[in-house]
Amino acid sequence: MCPFLFAAAVDTVVAPYYDKAYLHEWGVAMYAESTVSVVSQPQESLLAPWPAGPVCVDAPVIYLYGGEFDFDLTVRVPGGAVTGAWPAPDGSVEMNLPMVDSRQSAISWSGMRTSCPYTTDRTSSAGEDDELVPSVVDVYGGIWRSVESLVLTRPEDGFRDSFLFYECELEPGALPMPLPRPGVDAGDVVYDGPVLVFSKLANGPGVGIYLTHAADAWLVPPSVTRMRVLTLDEAFDVFHGWAAGDGAAEAGLKEPEIQAMWDTWAPFFEGGDWHGSSLIVFPLPGALVDRISTLVLTTEPEYEVHYSRFFLGVVQNG
Repeated sequence: MCPFLFAAAVDTVVAPYYDKAYLHEWGVAMYAESTVSVVSQPQESLLAPWPAGPVCVDAPVIYLYGGEFDFDLTVRVPGGAVTGAWPAPDGSVEMNLPMVDSRQSAISWSGMRTSCPYTTDRTSSAGEDDELVPSVVDVYGGIWRSVESLVLTRPEDGFRDSFLFYECELEPGALPMPLPRPGVDAGDVVYDGPVLVFSKLANGPGVGIYLTHAADAWLVPPSVTRMRVLTLDEAFDVFHGWAAGDGAAEAGLKEPEIQAMWDTWAPFFEGGDWHGSSLIVFPLPGALVDRISTLVLTTEPEYEVHYSRFFLGVVQNG
């Protein structure tokens, strides 16, 4: 199928060239707050520093765009371990690094191919029994396949789908908390912009949604004088600005990718089925995204590769 025609027709952030490859990725870094004393009114002060616990990186989903090409993709996690992948990787390695008290693991998908058109009936059963393939792919695969991207195949085992997927767990300290907190020294990367706060209602089921500054995100219960009340649609507009590259993230995801990410995570945000009394959601700075993982895409023919990566930071607070 001619890549010229489909490259011109597909909704991409930057109109793709037939001799370039575009990798788009989105995911969530989940910080579980369990032992730190949160900000409470009227004292409004933290009593303890943020605990150095592990961070779970959930559902990084990868799409490819551009002209047709064969490819290998390697994902390295410099401060933790890969815990799941789709399809099953053909190569993996875990290295103990006692000099820095950390682990590094990597997975690779080799001998892969892309093909046009961007829209097709894409299903796969290859590698379903592999221990690295998580059940979450069955739950959310339908949403993720709604994004029109290059079709990905692996002739060796018959794999055919529109996305790649992995999950990982980072060791304590590998991904510092970037939100400013009263009484706590900031790390080397700080996010000091707007955040979304989903707060459980005190008088019954349901969740209130607020927009506030990062420094005020820790208030429990939320301060109506320092936070703006939002509808779910207004919260999506804030999220959309982050994912589209309007703010610090500079991600530049496609519109269908933004919608798929929101459809994956919005039920969790508004459902209230999380630990603590509130959930703080913010765009993870790019410098921290690079600490989650590094991706290396090599293509044949040898194309110039453009990467767009967007992650949310999510804190279970209180």
